[in-house]
Amino acid sequence: MRVYLIIISLSLCLLATSPGVTQPTRVTPREAGFPGIGLNQHPFLYCGEWQDQSLDNQTIYLVEKGRVVWTFTNSKHGELGDCTRLSNGNIVFSRQFGASEVTPDKTIV
Repeated sequence: MRVYLIIISLSLCLLATSPGVTQPTRVTPREAGFPGIGLNQHPFLYCGEWQDQSLDNQTIYLVEKGRVVWTFTNSKHGELGDCTRLSNGNIVFSRQFGASEVTPDKTIV
Protein backbone atom coordinates (compact mmCIF):
# COMPACT_ATOMS: atom_id res chain seq x y z
CA MET A 1 0.00 0.00 0.00
CA ARG A 2 2.83 2.40 0.91
CA VAL A 3 4.48 1.88 -2.49
CA TYR A 4 1.25 2.79 -4.28
CA LEU A 5 0.94 5.99 -2.25
CA ILE A 6 4.53 6.95 -3.08
CA ILE A 7 3.96 6.32 -6.79
CA ILE A 8 0.76 8.36 -6.79
CA SER A 9 2.44 11.21 -4.89
CA LEU A 10 5.38 11.31 -7.30
CA SER A 11 3.05 11.21 -10.30
CA LEU A 12 1.07 14.15 -8.98
CA CYS A 13 4.26 16.13 -8.32
CA LEU A 14 5.52 15.49 -11.83
CA LEU A 15 2.17 16.38 -13.33
CA ALA A 16 2.02 19.64 -11.38
CA THR A 17 5.50 20.71 -12.50
CA SER A 18 5.21 19.57 -16.12
CA PRO A 19 5.45 22.22 -18.87
CA GLY A 20 2.04 23.13 -20.19
CA VAL A 21 0.30 22.53 -16.86
CA THR A 22 -0.89 25.89 -15.61
CA GLN A 23 -1.02 26.66 -11.92
CA PRO A 24 -4.20 28.25 -10.57
CA THR A 25 -4.03 32.01 -10.24
CA ARG A 26 -4.49 33.56 -6.83
CA VAL A 27 -7.78 35.32 -6.42
CA THR A 28 -8.50 38.01 -3.84
CA PRO A 29 -11.61 37.57 -1.67
CA ARG A 30 -13.27 40.44 -3.53
CA GLU A 31 -12.54 38.84 -6.92
CA ALA A 32 -14.00 35.59 -5.64
CA GLY A 33 -17.23 37.39 -4.80
CA PHE A 34 -16.75 37.47 -1.02
CA PRO A 35 -17.51 40.70 0.80
CA GLY A 36 -14.67 42.67 2.36
CA ILE A 37 -10.96 42.66 1.64
CA GLY A 38 -9.73 39.64 3.56
CA LEU A 39 -7.13 40.06 6.32
CA ASN A 40 -6.78 43.74 5.46
CA GLN A 41 -10.34 44.46 6.52
CA HIS A 42 -10.00 44.21 10.30
CA PRO A 43 -7.17 44.07 12.82
CA PHE A 44 -7.26 40.94 14.96
CA LEU A 45 -5.59 39.32 17.92
CA TYR A 46 -4.82 35.61 17.90
CA CYS A 47 -3.81 33.42 20.79
CA GLY A 48 -4.38 29.75 21.29
CA GLU A 49 -3.29 26.44 19.90
CA TRP A 50 0.37 25.58 19.55
CA GLN A 51 2.01 25.92 16.16
CA ASP A 52 4.50 23.27 17.19
CA GLN A 53 3.29 21.01 19.98
CA SER A 54 6.84 19.87 20.74
CA LEU A 55 7.53 23.35 22.19
CA ASP A 56 6.45 24.50 25.65
CA ASN A 57 5.83 28.08 24.51
CA GLN A 58 2.93 29.55 22.57
CA THR A 59 2.75 32.87 20.75
CA ILE A 60 0.16 35.65 20.68
CA TYR A 61 -0.13 37.53 17.36
CA LEU A 62 -1.50 41.02 16.69
CA VAL A 63 -2.37 41.49 13.00
CA GLU A 64 -3.08 44.88 11.42
CA LYS A 65 -3.63 45.58 7.72
CA GLY A 66 -2.99 41.93 6.92
CA ARG A 67 0.47 41.86 8.58
CA VAL A 68 1.74 40.57 11.91
CA VAL A 69 2.77 43.75 13.76
CA TRP A 70 3.42 42.36 17.26
CA THR A 71 4.05 38.98 18.87
CA PHE A 72 4.48 37.76 22.41
CA THR A 73 5.73 34.30 23.30
CA ASN A 74 4.29 32.98 26.54
CA SER A 75 7.09 31.47 28.60
CA LYS A 76 4.70 30.08 31.21
CA HIS A 77 3.58 26.49 30.82
CA GLY A 78 0.05 25.67 29.76
CA GLU A 79 -2.04 26.20 26.68
CA LEU A 80 -3.19 29.74 25.91
CA GLY A 81 -6.90 30.40 26.03
CA ASP A 82 -8.73 33.68 25.47
CA CYS A 83 -7.05 37.05 24.99
CA THR A 84 -8.29 40.63 24.84
CA ARG A 85 -6.61 43.89 23.94
CA LEU A 86 -7.36 46.62 26.46
CA SER A 87 -7.88 50.31 25.64
CA ASN A 88 -4.38 51.08 27.04
CA GLY A 89 -2.81 48.67 24.49
CA ASN A 90 -2.07 45.92 27.03
CA ILE A 91 -3.23 42.39 26.31
CA VAL A 92 -4.85 40.20 28.95
CA PHE A 93 -4.62 36.50 28.21
CA SER A 94 -5.55 33.31 29.98
CA ARG A 95 -3.53 30.16 30.00
CA GLN A 96 -4.12 26.70 31.35
CA PHE A 97 -2.62 27.54 34.76
CA GLY A 98 -3.45 31.24 35.22
CA ALA A 99 -3.70 34.58 33.45
CA SER A 100 -1.40 37.50 32.67
CA GLU A 101 -1.42 41.02 31.31
CA VAL A 102 1.37 42.04 28.94
CA THR A 103 2.30 45.55 27.78
CA PRO A 104 3.18 46.49 24.18
CA ASP A 105 6.87 46.39 25.19
CA LYS A 106 6.32 42.77 26.29
CA THR A 107 6.50 43.31 30.06
CA ILE A 108 4.19 41.25 32.28
CA VAL A 109 2.35 43.54 34.71
